[in-house]
Amino acid sequence: NVYQYRKMLQCAMPNGGPFECCQTHDNCYGEAEKLKACTSTHSSPYFK
Repeated sequence: NVYQYRKMLQCAMPNGGPFECCQTHDNCYGEAEKLKACTSTHSSPYFK
């Protein structure tokens, strides 16, 4: 559930939060998309 997910993030990132975690994740995909070796048939890590 969401409460358990929040507690897990607090344990793993005591000085951060879910927004920082998601921003880091999204930025990683954004940088990877700029590399030819990392391009794929999907322009986004999220399927629409």
